[in-house]
Amino acid sequence: MKVRSRLSSGWTAVALIVVATLAIWVADINLPLGNSDDGRLVAFSGLHARNFWDLGLGVC
Repeated sequence: MKVRSRLSSGWTAVALIVVATLAIWVADINLPLGNSDDGRLVAFSGLHARNFWDLGLGVC
């Protein structure tokens, strides 16, 4: 009975999410750093957010 209550707890879901994430990422672990455009895209989005904050909604 104790094993059954442990399996139905939230930790089982957390463990399954961790295993699924690891299975998805395992192929990309050995990629060289900087091999993506993520930094540039995040900076571009930040620039848009700053312009929106400074200039407001009416400027297009």
